[in-house]
Amino acid sequence: MKKLLVRKTLCICLFILPVYVYAQEIKPGTVMPRTDTLFSSKKDTLDTQRAVLQKDIFDVFRYIFNKPASAGKSDSITSKPVFSVIPAFGYTLESRLAVIVAGNIAFRASPEGKVSAITASASYTQNKQFILPVQSNIWTKNNRYNLVGDFRFYKYPQSTFGLGSDSYISSEDPMDYFYFRFYEILLKQVKGNFFAGAGYILDYRWNISDKGTKNGSANEYKQYESSKNEISSGITLNALYDVRDNPINPSKGFYTSLQLRNSYKFLGGSSNWHSLIVDVRKYFLLPGS
Repeated sequence: MKKLLVRKTLCICLFILPVYVYAQEIKPGTVMPRTDTLFSSKKDTLDTQRAVLQKDIFDVFRYIFNKPASAGKSDSITSKPVFSVIPAFGYTLESRLAVIVAGNIAFRASPEGKVSAITASASYTQNKQFILPVQSNIWTKNNRYNLVGDFRFYKYPQSTFGLGSDSYISSEDPMDYFYFRFYEILLKQVKGNFFAGAGYILDYRWNISDKGTKNGSANEYKQYESSKNEISSGITLNALYDVRDNPINPSKGFYTSLQLRNSYKFLGGSSNWHSLIVDVRKYFLLPGS
């Protein structure tokens, strides 16, 4: 019996094209290069290279079907929602083959406002798993408020191999459960690009079941917890600093967020717990991009 030290996962990425790349500001009087082909040859300056290479999915479709762009069309995202839907597929050891339909909506609440986005997908896997996430990042007029939502529904049969790194392949325990998530956070502008706020979080798992280990060894799930339902319900305190040029396809800027999460029994949670999540990102534009 071989000891499983590390579970290696092979994953084919889900290739989902963004709705739009960020809009490039063009100074009056600037002569733009020809864009007869999808990707032009190198120009004398990096700016002209970016102007040629930055394409969205609709530009690609126009190139394939030789449909000219509408006169006066702007690549800037405005208050009019921009939609994108695309099928995809992937593979992981946990799901095996997965078929996905994904899409998003992008818009601005005001001309100078940040880009708001709603992203959703529906997946069905070879292991009979159904996954439906919907994530939203909405900015109100003049960026005064930011609403961040995360909603998910899973039907997720998945084996467990025990707790911790000291586990064995032969200790496989097939499990199944339903999962629902509801996160909604409201952030208010404090100054400039700094925001602070609070929200409510709910994680609900129900109809949890397991078939027992295949090798007949002790079942760690039942030793640790055998409840059919698990609930995390509580509040979250948040801080955000975001100076990205575009949240969908950022090419530059800085992003950091702090989230203090709390789950309480008096709010319906199965237990009391606390956690702190720190997310720090710095974006760079690679040469030739």
